[in-house]
Amino acid sequence: MATEYPGRRARRRRLQTRARRRPRSAHHHRFGVGHPTGHDVAVSFAVRDRAELNRYELLVDDRVIGVAEYRRLGDVVVLPHTVVEPDKRGRGWGELLVKEALDDLRLQGVRVQPRCWFVAEFIEQNPEYVDLLA
Repeated sequence: MATEYPGRRARRRRLQTRARRRPRSAHHHRFGVGHPTGHDVAVSFAVRDRAELNRYELLVDDRVIGVAEYRRLGDVVVLPHTVVEPDKRGRGWGELLVKEALDDLRLQGVRVQPRCWFVAEFIEQNPEYVDLLA
């Protein structure tokens, strides 16, 4: 076991307390404010519904970096899985993908059943989407 130096325990406690106090927001971007990349460069991105594959795709500079899979069960859409490339995580791309997918599903007049923890957490943090829940 590592030797516990005076102050080490107090520092660990301060860090843990700080981490608990930090609010988690779906609109917080770790690498900047406003744009998911956090850079001042022009990046083209789009979210498209690939109905034949039962998924929404997030494209950045014409390359798929994330998907949100879905299954249709009548007027309910089940969202079982969402993934963003590992090197793109933590920059707001996942939130953008889920937001655009939910906005499209709202226009279609369907309800959603989030089975993916990320989608469920997004809806919890953004109450304007709670009305979509089945």
